[in-house]
Amino acid sequence: MINRFQLKILMLIFMLLDHISSFIPGAPIWFHWIGRVVAPVFFYLLVDGFLHTRSKENYIKRMLIAAEIMFIGNTILAFVFPKIVNEGKVLGVGQINIQNTNYYWITLAIIIGIAIYTIITYKIKNLSSGVAVTGAILIILADVYIQKMFPGKFFLYNNIFLSMALSLIMIKGYEQYKEGKPVKGLWFFILALMLSYRTEGMAIAPLMTIIFYLFRDRKRMQYLAYAGLSASFMLGLTNAQLIERPQWMMIFALVFIYLYNDKKGKDYRYIFYVFYPVHIWILYIINYYMIK
Repeated sequence: MINRFQLKILMLIFMLLDHISSFIPGAPIWFHWIGRVVAPVFFYLLVDGFLHTRSKENYIKRMLIAAEIMFIGNTILAFVFPKIVNEGKVLGVGQINIQNTNYYWITLAIIIGIAIYTIITYKIKNLSSGVAVTGAILIILADVYIQKMFPGKFFLYNNIFLSMALSLIMIKGYEQYKEGKPVKGLWFFILALMLSYRTEGMAIAPLMTIIFYLFRDRKRMQYLAYAGLSASFMLGLTNAQLIERPQWMMIFALVFIYLYNDKKGKDYRYIFYVFYPVHIWILYIINYYMIK
């Protein structure tokens, strides 16, 4: 059996291997297979943390601030170390000729705006779902707008913090619904669910969150529902495609979830908040120079 801290460290190692396979050409394909268990375990721990935290508002706030910082870092990185893409495929590195230089000033203004909103978010003691959702919407709109202005530039899509923040808002909305605030709760639940489709976690993140939360006291049902979700990614695939599209391998996350003993272990709560963006950015820069 392993505690929360040990499980996080193990998943961070798996995450690193997974992202090495994404950024470093020639990395073993099985690095990517191992990575399929990472997101499910972290979303399980996300729900577990939400159920045990002393302040759900602060929990959401930490995740939202991390998402805002990640967006700023991703955007800056895309301009400092630019890559050229066509139809999603990286063609090389170098500057892109943009006739309207005002686009760069608009991007700078967006980055500054998100930074200001991050500071505002940090200073709010009891973060409401409305403020949290507004922050998520701003990040998504800013991301979409910048990519529209620079269609040939590669942008990092990695920002699992945003998916996690919206998943937490979704759970809180459900709790508000159950506590006698049906309109408010349902509104935030649906809005967070819809916004999740524009994040890295897409549809999988909210579905996993719902399964882990609703069946938190019924482990057998939780395992069966999660296994069913994992198996759905196998439908219609040939034997060769099962290797090429390994999302179904997320089912093996159940092994680690089962081994989790519900104990906290060492209190290094910010290790994930730091390791996730830093290792992504380092691997991106390494990939940039390998292409160059």
